[in-house]
Amino acid sequence: MVLKRIEPNRDNPGPSQKQRTAESKSIFAERLLLTLVVSATVIVLVISTALVTWYFAGSGSSDGEIAADSAADPARDPARLSPDAAELLRHMLIDAETALDRARRGSLRPGILADGTPCLADAAVDLAAWGDDRPPTTQIALARSALVGEFDRPVPEAVQTLARLYLHLGFGAEATALLAALPVPLPGDDILRDIAALLDEVTPRPDAAFAEMAGCDGAVALWAVLAQPRLTPGTDIDRAAVSRAFSELPAGLRRHLGPPLVQRFLAIGDLDTALQLRNAIQRSPGADGGRLEMIDAELALARGNPQQAEATVAPVAAGTAPDSAEAFALQAEARLAAGQRLDPRTAETLVTLAYEHRGTPLGDRFARLEALGLAGSGRFEAAFAVRDRLHAAEAETGPLTRELLQILAADADEISLLTRIFLETAWQDGGLDPDSRRTLAGRLIDAGFPDRALQALPPAEGAGPDELLL
Repeated sequence: MVLKRIEPNRDNPGPSQKQRTAESKSIFAERLLLTLVVSATVIVLVISTALVTWYFAGSGSSDGEIAADSAADPARDPARLSPDAAELLRHMLIDAETALDRARRGSLRPGILADGTPCLADAAVDLAAWGDDRPPTTQIALARSALVGEFDRPVPEAVQTLARLYLHLGFGAEATALLAALPVPLPGDDILRDIAALLDEVTPRPDAAFAEMAGCDGAVALWAVLAQPRLTPGTDIDRAAVSRAFSELPAGLRRHLGPPLVQRFLAIGDLDTALQLRNAIQRSPGADGGRLEMIDAELALARGNPQQAEATVAPVAAGTAPDSAEAFALQAEARLAAGQRLDPRTAETLVTLAYEHRGTPLGDRFARLEALGLAGSGRFEAAFAVRDRLHAAEAETGPLTRELLQILAADADEISLLTRIFLETAWQDGGLDPDSRRTLAGRLIDAGFPDRALQALPPAEGAGPDELLL
């Protein structure tokens, strides 16, 4: 047997002793650092737990004993900690929340109203996601090309896509016509129809899916507010959700829906939300200056500055833009709020506009102004006749009736007053404002009707000193 000497491979030498030593030191350092981090974490947790237990529960206390012990021993009541202990506890309980945490928490909201009604998901009313930045004609052409499938049957998904695209673009009438022409079963088609009605300024069905969801913390709150012809101060509304959903709408829809939305909040005295919505309209590309001027005039009127309101809206009312008619109504309202009488030319224009827009909310607005203008000029019977043409609720005890009665009490001659006042009921039991009911009671006493004068005043417990004297 021949023994050969094995020579090391000089072309590929192994790691040197120095390299092996360096690697060992590196691994040891990493393990030591990891051990130190874990140990420090454990120590912090142990100390924190011990301190909390010491301050709140005491040695050996169980969870069930904490509340009883705190009540028995004021020194262990968290609300009665010493300043030093409270400061230490405050530092121990510091927490941090990132934007991602907030977004995740928002995605886990139950979406349920106080009465247990589930809120519609944002995806059901996400108009911003139902279109894109391509030209509308391109989007519509592509969506229409997919409407019909095999055997010339409409494709439900394509019908839904096109209807949603129409709503994204603000074409409410087109969406309604599409859904009527191709009545295929679609999930949420009633929601699409109700949104289409709102885009065309038509009141949706009373039982609309989102009609009672103004208190939801989601995009549906916006559509629930728009579904109400008028808001009442006690309505449960998530104003932050409304503002957020409005800001996320396409720019064209913000310009279209913004003014009536602002008016709803102004009607209940919510100037802050109205101003937020107004600013969201201004940020829209291509914002219409005339619409913003009208909103600014409405804000000035709500703040009690009718002169500024009239000066702001006058250029729009004098123009020929599509909004000039509504601006004219706002200008007339500003004049009346300033205590001015409407001149004959303005009154005649209001009559014409009320007829042209009859059957619409704007037509009712013109009719109201027409009635107030007639009353201001002393034509009370004609004014109440206009009132009678409006809906029944307004004819009985609505705000227009009270406004006409207040003018009647202050300005009518005795014959006109007595001819009309006993045909109405809204003035009874203190139905008018304090000044008007005192004026009316005094005039009825002077006319020889003291018993009827008492009807103008509220019950004794709600009457003021002057009314008690009467």
